[in-house]
Amino acid sequence: MPPKTESHFDTNSTVLAKENKLYPSTKAAVPTTRRSKRKQKQRQRMMEKKAMSFRKDQPYSDVPEQIYTDSNSEEQQAYMTSEENYPEDSDGLDTPRLSNRLTPREVSFENVVVREIPAIPTAPTGINLDPMMGSLLGVDYLPFDSRLTEDAPEGEGAIDDFESLTSDEEGGNYVSDEDDKEEEGIDLGQAIDGKKGRRKKKRALKKLRKQLSDKPKPRKDRKQRKKHWKRTKAKAKHQQLVNAVSSNINTEIGRIDVGKKRLQTVKGSLRYAESEIRKLVWEAEKSASKVSKLSKTITELECKLDLSLRALEQERLGMQENMTSLQNLNLSRDLLEQEAYQIEGGLRQHLNQIGSRGESPLRSFGESSNDTDSNHVLGTRSRSRSNTGGTDCSFATAYDPLALPNTPSRTRTGTIDSDGDLSFDDTDSPSTTAKLPSTLVAKERTPKRSPCYFRIHDLDLNNVEGKVEEIVSHGNRTDLCCLDHNSSYIALDALTKHAFNVATDESSRWNPDSTSGRIISKRPTSEHNWHYTGPDDIFVWHGKMEKDGYKCDLPVIKARGMVPTTAKALLDLLLDSSKVQSYNKMSLGREDRYYIKKGVETKDEDSQLRGETKIMRSVSSVPVIRKHLELVSLMHARLLEEDDDGMKGFMCVNRSIWEDEDKTPTEDGVDPPSDENYIRCECLLGVNLIRELDGGYCELTTINHFYTPGTPSFGARQFGMKAAGNFIRDIKTQFK
Repeated sequence: MPPKTESHFDTNSTVLAKENKLYPSTKAAVPTTRRSKRKQKQRQRMMEKKAMSFRKDQPYSDVPEQIYTDSNSEEQQAYMTSEENYPEDSDGLDTPRLSNRLTPREVSFENVVVREIPAIPTAPTGINLDPMMGSLLGVDYLPFDSRLTEDAPEGEGAIDDFESLTSDEEGGNYVSDEDDKEEEGIDLGQAIDGKKGRRKKKRALKKLRKQLSDKPKPRKDRKQRKKHWKRTKAKAKHQQLVNAVSSNINTEIGRIDVGKKRLQTVKGSLRYAESEIRKLVWEAEKSASKVSKLSKTITELECKLDLSLRALEQERLGMQENMTSLQNLNLSRDLLEQEAYQIEGGLRQHLNQIGSRGESPLRSFGESSNDTDSNHVLGTRSRSRSNTGGTDCSFATAYDPLALPNTPSRTRTGTIDSDGDLSFDDTDSPSTTAKLPSTLVAKERTPKRSPCYFRIHDLDLNNVEGKVEEIVSHGNRTDLCCLDHNSSYIALDALTKHAFNVATDESSRWNPDSTSGRIISKRPTSEHNWHYTGPDDIFVWHGKMEKDGYKCDLPVIKARGMVPTTAKALLDLLLDSSKVQSYNKMSLGREDRYYIKKGVETKDEDSQLRGETKIMRSVSSVPVIRKHLELVSLMHARLLEEDDDGMKGFMCVNRSIWEDEDKTPTEDGVDPPSDENYIRCECLLGVNLIRELDGGYCELTTINHFYTPGTPSFGARQFGMKAAGNFIRDIKTQFK
């Protein structure tokens, strides 16, 4: 059970009276503690102080009204009284009591001790003092004097007389400087009976008057003034601080504005600098583009200059050869003229001998009166020789048995007709006709192909017994083979084998491009024996030849891709020269010059040559080079069988050929011969390996090893790789 607490509470009420306010009794009882008891006593004392104050017109008006509502909703006024037991004074005087005062009694309600306050009489006989005043006066209750209440009416007269008693002899209120100090307890007997305690009595009565008056206490006024002064001072300081802070804020705001202006200025400068930088960057890019164009132009000019110098050198050599040939022709002409004069002199002598035997002299052809329909037409030819003197003697010495004393003149008219008959005209003798059949008749011949040579420096011919010496001994150079020789099929077989080994080589000497390398690296190691491609993939590699030889340092390009057609259809497209421009955009045309053997799937038993072999000439145009590129090459195609070659398909090999051993370029010699319109390039090795696949597909592997004089070498590899990929891509488009 919680302890009981005391509160002013009516037995029939549900409202508590607390500090002159009404609070509904809805909360449960709170257990009492030492602190709560102390606060409760303080509140009780404050209520008692308010109950003891009153006004002049109504002595008990200042007592707080505590309204209690009972069950019948009736309002009553009750005045709170002090404690029940009052102690006696120090002089032994008992505190007077109200005659009709009722003693409050305790009533228990819901475990809370409440005090029932009876009604207070309307005509009090004294004043219940608060504890502070009681401590000063030594009593708790102060009765009224009979002088204050005899003749004066109840309320106002008592107060006025009581005011007069507290005034001084001159009629003014007594005011002391020591009012604010705390006074000790007043001896009531000494204050009333003795004259010595008059001053204390006055002070006590003044104190009592101040308590009973409406004016505030001086101590409170002083405290309030002090608090007001402190508050004013604090407000002033606060205002000063506010003003200082506001001034600082204004200063900072001004600084911020200045900073903003400076920031705007800096931003403007940065924008201007940015525009200038952009302008400089644009000018730099423009200058860089101009420099790149100039570098390209310089490179092209260097190439053109190199080509011009080489062409000039070739023209000089050609001019020298022409001069030599011209001198030889002049010598031949002089010899032929001498022989012609000698023959003419001999014939003239022979005719004169016939005339001296009694026969009619010879007449010029066409002068006979009877022979008008002559089919021979004579022309006059004048021969001039460098040595005009001694001509007759030379002819005479040449033909001594036929020499005559009178040699005819060297000036004769004659011609050789289309049938080869020879006729002469003698102006000194009468016109006669003589026809001499020609001793030599020209025999018509079919044109014969000039011998062709191709390189064999990188071919393996050591396994062929007794044939290497036969192939090499046919020419003057050991690195060339004549195609007209009977043993040339051995070199063609070795060339085909070499091309097959290069095309099927999957070693590390081939370096793929970025796209091909990324696809190949994702495959397992077991699939690296053959780098197959998908229907949409094109692999491109670059590398170098394993054997040392002519132009072995040039890059070799290898490409591979799937073509949606059969191997035979693809081979027919590659062999058809009329369709080259459909899949080779740089080609200007290709023509077949000479067929050595036709039929890819045939085999010549006499020459032991397999497949088809032909000589062809092609012309191409490269954007970097001004002149066209000319290529005269040998194409050899044959069938691949599963048992002999390990795969089913076809092999097509290309290699350049030359008309003469001396014109074939060497490592230390000059470049291939060219004229003013073409540059003769050389195909060191060209391979097209076609492998038959299932599903209507075939796989094409190409090898390109070319040398083009006059072209820069720094971009040859990139250009070749791009051209090889585009070649397979264009081949695919032919069968879609």
